[in-house]
Amino acid sequence: MRPKDEQKIEAIFAAVIKLTGSGGIAGLKMTDIAREAGVADGTLYTYFRSKEELLNSVYYQLKQKGALAIVDGIDHLPVKVQLYKMWKNSLKYQVNEPANTIYLEHFKVSPFISEDNKKLSQQLGQYLEKQLERGKEEMIIKPLSNELLISLLTGFLKDYAHYLVNHDLEVTENKAEESFSLSWDAIKA
Repeated sequence: MRPKDEQKIEAIFAAVIKLTGSGGIAGLKMTDIAREAGVADGTLYTYFRSKEELLNSVYYQLKQKGALAIVDGIDHLPVKVQLYKMWKNSLKYQVNEPANTIYLEHFKVSPFISEDNKKLSQQLGQYLEKQLERGKEEMIIKPLSNELLISLLTGFLKDYAHYLVNHDLEVTENKAEESFSLSWDAIKA
């Protein structure tokens, strides 16, 4: 068996992400993905047995390279610094990779997501919850439920990233610091 062509896989993944942005996940068809990627339908099925397998592969790659990478190597830092770094990295990712962000958001609530990817999706949330709990123990974060705190943080972050994308603005250090400062002021004890 020949090894898989990485360029074709990248083209297939890019096609899935692009088509999800224009039509959502439910309407994706393997023939449309193959056409957009510039590969034959048979090639697509050689690499991925089903649409579900393909969609889960794209999700896994994006989570590994993007979303989970925002917490890499920061666990030794103080809570506020960790939250800021997570904020800044996530803001940059969402603004610089809006199509990837759309795919991640659509897929995580789709019926196609595998149990393994559900667990992967929960890792970032669990890490954030751990830091919020640590901040509450240190009495630097309000003793509120994590649901409220996470909703406040992620909701504002997504809305702000969406605003920046829609207005073709870049994430500067100042924008990251000011937006985090607003969120921090809302959750600090």
